[in-house]
Parts: sequence; structure tokens; C-alpha cells
Amino acid sequence: MSITGPGSVTAANVTAQTNMFTQLDQLSEELGTGEAAQTYSGLDSQAGLALELSSQLSALSGYSSTATTVGTTLSIAQSALGQLSDISNEVAQAIGQQGTYSLNSSGQTQTQ
Repeated sequence: MSITGPGSVTAANVTAQTNMFTQLDQLSEELGTGEAAQTYSGLDSQAGLALELSSQLSALSGYSSTATTVGTTLSIAQSALGQLSDISNEVAQAIGQQGTYSLNSSGQTQTQ
């Protein structure tokens, strides 16, 4: 059994305290910035997961943009089809209001 002096215990305590302050500084920075690390290398084994999630997020953003574009295109197409329907109804009404098809001396109806 070896006997250690008070200096070795104090040194171990100082080292532990320094480590805890370092860890506290790191966690405070993470909490303040909302980021677990400044670089992917700081994420250690989670770097691959972060890169994969980043690529999935980019893909979802692209899908969302495409969906918005398609929605706008469909809205414009619906509006155009509605206007075509209105025009066809107006033409049908105009034809219905024409009256009789009596030809004049030049062989045309009054509307022509």
C-alpha cells in the first residue's frame, strides 16, 4: 500500500474541476448557438447522420418548391378552363337568342 500526500489529491481535484469547466463552456456554447459543433468533425460519430439528414432536408425543400410551382400552374390552368367555360356559355346563349333562321336576299341570316 502506498501513501500519497495531499498534493496528489489536490492535483486530481484541480484536473477534474478543469475538465468540468471545459465541458460547461462547451455545453454553454452549444446552448447559445443551437449547434452541437462548429464543424462536422466536432460531431464525431454523428457526422454521418448529420450529413444524411442535411441532404434529406434539402430534398424535402426541393419537393416543397416543386409542389408550390405545380399548385400555381394548376391554379392558372383552372382559371383558364373556367374562362373557356364562360365563353362557351356566352356563345351558346348568343346562338339561342338569334331567333329564326330566315335568310335575306343575299342568302344570310340577320345576325350574319
